[in-house]
Formats: sequence, C-alpha cells, structure tokens
Amino acid sequence: MPASISDPVVRTDFEEKISAMSRYVDDLTFKDMLYAKTVRSQRTRAKIKNITVPYLDDGYFTVDHTDIPASNIVKEILDDQPFLQTAK
Repeated sequence: MPASISDPVVRTDFEEKISAMSRYVDDLTFKDMLYAKTVRSQRTRAKIKNITVPYLDDGYFTVDHTDIPASNIVKEILDDQPFLQTAK
C-alpha cells in the first residue's frame, strides 16, 4: 500500500502486461464451451411487444428475465434499467 496518494503503486501483473502475455477472459477457452450473444433493441426506450425465440439444438438455451433470482434492475442514474427486458 502506498504511503500517500501520490506514491506510485507497483502492479503485480506489470511484466505480463508490457510483454503482451496477459490473459483476459476473452482469451479463455474450454472443452464444449458455449458462446453468448446479447440482442439489443434498435430503438431507444421502445416497448417490446413480443420476443420470438428460434429453435435451438440440444445443449443450447436462452437466458431471460425469469433466470434472474433477485432484482432485474441495474442502477445507472435511476433504478429504472432492467438487466434483461421482458415483453409487455
């Protein structure tokens, strides 16, 4: 811990970062790994009337607002932004 706010902080990952050897989440792969895609609305604050989910092969699935066990709200400025939207 630095003694004062103006003292430099020594990073433990310094060598990996400057040598481009750092591993990030996007660099990780696992056997049988699935990928996710977020679908965003093309219209700001538009009301979603319906959501059509295409047929998915075995082993693939969708995640929606019903999969969130707690609050589905993300606070940005106000507590009014759902993390995963629902059709109304």
